[in-house]
Amino acid sequence: MLDTVNILYILTIFIIINRYYNIPAKYLFILLLHLSCIFLFNGFLFETTYMPDQFHYLSVAQNIRNFDFLNESNFSSGGAVYIAGLFFGFFPIPFIDSFYSIYFIYQKKQLIKKSSLCVE
Repeated sequence: MLDTVNILYILTIFIIINRYYNIPAKYLFILLLHLSCIFLFNGFLFETTYMPDQFHYLSVAQNIRNFDFLNESNFSSGGAVYIAGLFFGFFPIPFIDSFYSIYFIYQKKQLIKKSSLCVE
């Protein structure tokens, strides 16, 4: 349920960016197709247990959102997972409720990086 709010939030940001930068329709379609791949690959083609580190990312990000920075479980998976969890926890997305939320953050970061290369 909360992932629906996240996808609407991200689509709203895409619309705002599209109006500001006038991204051509074919690039916008590719970006939206790329975003929809989250639902195709995660949980449908690949089980969430296929990459077990995502459980740690989700746990750390949820702890960060609850202002529990020094929770012992945050550091059990190593420093790299904690740093990534910090990034995911502070990213401006409304809710971090499931693995899809983590995927949205990662995909949004990748799309912003790619779209900044396309905009002149």
